[in-house]
Amino acid sequence: MLNQELHAALCARAALPQTRDVVAALRQKSDRYTRVQLSSDAARRRADREHATLIALARARRVDEACAFLAGHIEAVRADLLRMLGTPDAGPRAAKAPAGPRRRGPANPSPSSVSPAPARRAPRR
Repeated sequence: MLNQELHAALCARAALPQTRDVVAALRQKSDRYTRVQLSSDAARRRADREHATLIALARARRVDEACAFLAGHIEAVRADLLRMLGTPDAGPRAAKAPAGPRRRGPANPSPSSVSPAPARRAPRR
């Protein structure tokens, strides 16, 4: 599934193998829910737009923006899935959730509209 490949590629650049393994295990366990959430055409179109934004930010090496956008993307998917399943969204995470990717600039910046920033690397241990 392309969704998993994109998120795996984003995590792979962090050079944190244990974190990568934890994220991979969580993605595998949540796969059925991802499929439910992406079952509507509207959700798939939104995912395509948001993934294009993530790719553009990553290519431009805008790490902080990409991380913030990714956190909003994941939170928006979580909230959407909870709505689809009819599960009430109560608890501390709901109060602290980021605004979501739809409020973070252009929905689908082209590579030419995303200005490159200096490359950043994860600290080595």
